[in-house]
Amino acid sequence: MTPHWRLRPHDSDRVQALSRGANIPPLVAQLLWNRGIVEPAQARAFLEIRRDGLHDPATLPGVAEAAERIVRAIRERRKIVIYGDYDVDGVCGTSLLWACLKLAGATEVEYYIPHRIDEGYGVNAEALRHLATERGASLIVTVDCGISAVAEARLARELGVELIITDHHHIGEELPDAAVLVHPKLPGSNYPFGDLCGCGVAFKLAWQICKSFGDGKKASPHLRDFLLEAMNLVALATVADVVPLGGENRIFVRHGLRGIASDAASVGLKALLDVSGLLGRDRLSTGNLGFGLAPRINAAGRMECARIAVQMLTTRDPAEAIRLAQELDACNRRRQEMERSIVAQARAMVEESGGADDRGAIVLGQAGWHPGVIGIVASRLVDLYHRPAIVVALHADGIGQGSARSIPGLHLYEALRACSDSLAGLGGHPPPAGRKVPLAAL
Repeated sequence: MTPHWRLRPHDSDRVQALSRGANIPPLVAQLLWNRGIVEPAQARAFLEIRRDGLHDPATLPGVAEAAERIVRAIRERRKIVIYGDYDVDGVCGTSLLWACLKLAGATEVEYYIPHRIDEGYGVNAEALRHLATERGASLIVTVDCGISAVAEARLARELGVELIITDHHHIGEELPDAAVLVHPKLPGSNYPFGDLCGCGVAFKLAWQICKSFGDGKKASPHLRDFLLEAMNLVALATVADVVPLGGENRIFVRHGLRGIASDAASVGLKALLDVSGLLGRDRLSTGNLGFGLAPRINAAGRMECARIAVQMLTTRDPAEAIRLAQELDACNRRRQEMERSIVAQARAMVEESGGADDRGAIVLGQAGWHPGVIGIVASRLVDLYHRPAIVVALHADGIGQGSARSIPGLHLYEALRACSDSLAGLGGHPPPAGRKVPLAAL
């Protein structure tokens, strides 16, 4: 299918006025106009991308109370566990928040990343019990997950664990009864920017924590330096999670790209740049992050356990960092080989069944497909056939683990929720969705 570009109509006189008022070339003015930036002041703010354009973290719902509880736990030397998702967003957010708490003086803090295959997405009951009873967790802070963990939040209360949920995913009909919910789109929220990734939300919480150890308004110098470096992780997560590159996200990515390419980048990011063939470049692009760095971090969660990615991003030992980065690179090569094989099988299945032209969507399932790769396969099918795609890895117990990718304009999560009676589980946000489905329902 050949794409056809349709150019938006524009008001030539007002575009020229924008060009003169903002002192920018007419072509740039037209591009900005087409993106809804029609005033010179808007254009200047959009192009300058200053860090002071970031919103006060205390205005994000739940951040102030969550920071207060975490600071209290640090001072009381209670056991804190950061519970993160296994993708780039969750790994970066977990690394960022763990490093923040250590720098703030936490002596009893660790992180937990669930195994993608064995435990699945999000907060799970078995992990909560393990953390509470065997590892002595008093406070658990989620990163990039938990907003749908209604039953798990109840269990946390039963276990006597204080649960703080930080997330950015789709909010369902029922909110979990956690100690605190931190989410930019909570009901009643007045936060000006709702498209932060999970790591972006974690950054806001870390910022508020750092302020708490300063004068209450600003972080102390060493914590401020940490926050500036932490923007590198937010940039990587923002690009990898494919959230809109506007508002605060654009600020994070602009400054993070510079930070990752600088000599001041962490040893973990430098090691990752090295194995990706990007070390030493003066400038990096979002493409370098999205197609160079991110797949190697994601590969850990897809093929093994994402914990090694957190270890790489938080170590201060250059030798350990390069060893872990090489492990991630090897994981990524295995992932690429597996992906190529499954995509070829999926394409053959589509073509053998008459192609995709007369189909509203593509739904495929096969035993032996790796659950950690099917999301990428679904994305490839969307690119190839311009149809929503659902790919399911079938298991011997009759339950398939699926992943879905959509096309612009179709809210796939809502479409799947409409047939949730046929599903054993559902999660995600508008572009992608993940689910478990009985074989009979498929």
